[in-house]
Amino acid sequence: MKRLLLLLAASCSSASAQPADSCSAGALGISPAVTLVPWKPPAGCALDHPPARAIVSSQTDLAALLKCTPPAFDFAHDSLLVVTWPASRDVTGLEAFDDGTTVTVVTRSCAHEAPATARTQTDFFVIASASASRNFGDRSCVASSACR
Repeated sequence: MKRLLLLLAASCSSASAQPADSCSAGALGISPAVTLVPWKPPAGCALDHPPARAIVSSQTDLAALLKCTPPAFDFAHDSLLVVTWPASRDVTGLEAFDDGTTVTVVTRSCAHEAPATARTQTDFFVIASASASRNFGDRSCVASSACR
C-alpha cells in the first residue's frame, strides 16, 4: 500500500511540474547572463525622439530624452538601456539579458504572431554598471503561457 501511495505521489508531482521556459537565457543559448530589471519613467513623462537602442549613462542624457523633469537616477552605479520597437498585438513583451559584453533583447511572442502595427513602444531596463558599454543582440521566443 505504501508503494502505491509513493508511486501515486511521484506521478502527481511530475505531472504538475511546469515546462521549461523557452524564453530563459539558458533556453536561448545566452547564458550566463542576468535578466535586466525594467524601469519606467514617471507618469506624465513623454519621450522626445526615442532612439532605436541606446544606453543612457548620465542624468543630462536622460533629461534630453524625456519631456519632463526626470527623476534622479543613480548613474554612479547603473545605466539605462532604451529600446524602441514596433509593437504587435501578439507580442507579450520584451526582456533583456546582459552577459557583461552583450545585451540581448528578447521579443516574447505568441506562435500566431500578427504583423507589426504602426505603433511603437519604448522600454527601459537597468544595467547594473555605470557607464555601461555593450554590443546588442536579438532573439525571439514563443511564450505560449502568456498567449490567449
